[in-house]
Amino acid sequence: MKLTIALIPFIFSSCLPKLLVPNDFSIAQNNDEAYVEVDSISVSLVNLEIKSDHYVFGMGVQNHSDKPVFIDLEQIRKYAHHLSYQDEEAKAFQEITIAMTPDKVKRFFKKKEQDAQAAAVFLFLVGAAISTYDAIKDEQDNRKSSWTKEDEKKSLGRDIATATTLLATDILTEAALQSGESAKDELRYLPAELFHKDVIYPGESYYGKVLFRRVSEVKNYHRITFPHEGKRFHFDFRKATYKEREFLFGRDR
Repeated sequence: MKLTIALIPFIFSSCLPKLLVPNDFSIAQNNDEAYVEVDSISVSLVNLEIKSDHYVFGMGVQNHSDKPVFIDLEQIRKYAHHLSYQDEEAKAFQEITIAMTPDKVKRFFKKKEQDAQAAAVFLFLVGAAISTYDAIKDEQDNRKSSWTKEDEKKSLGRDIATATTLLATDILTEAALQSGESAKDELRYLPAELFHKDVIYPGESYYGKVLFRRVSEVKNYHRITFPHEGKRFHFDFRKATYKEREFLFGRDR
């Protein structure tokens, strides 16, 4: 019992979601927001979530100039590598993704919902087919005039395999349904939270969520580039340590 209780915190801690923090993040400074400011504009970025198939960032833009600032989300790029971007080799074989526009985000989650529904139907049909096959084999066994030890062993093995497979399909079906419901919820609430503005007028500030697709495992280092007046601002992030994640998730409860 003591061992079980001792393992609970370990299991919980190992399940803390991954998160990115600025390269210079420290718990003492609590500076999880990357920030760039020049005379005409200031831009902030913070990693809010890392999901199985996408990253969520919060982006704030403030226009200090007397001219409009134009925002093109598809010009905002995220680079990722296992090497730090202080290392020149990080520029080779890096992962590159582009920020999704609000329309692309909607299509992304709509497809997730449809794929989840299709997977749930498929798994249900697989489970039904397995159950039918098992019932047919049971009926054939019942019609046998004699019953050997070998028949008994085969029947038992089939029952175990059927029960195990049906349990697995039930779990996967439930996971698919939950994924579909999650995508439906995102479609309901997320669009209003996205970064929609393509023009920030003088003296105006705006904040919204920006999403990037996740196409592989979470790399150690990430760089987001934001274009402005022919230049690119760099926002460098790294994977947060367990201690940092524990602090950040505990802080936001």
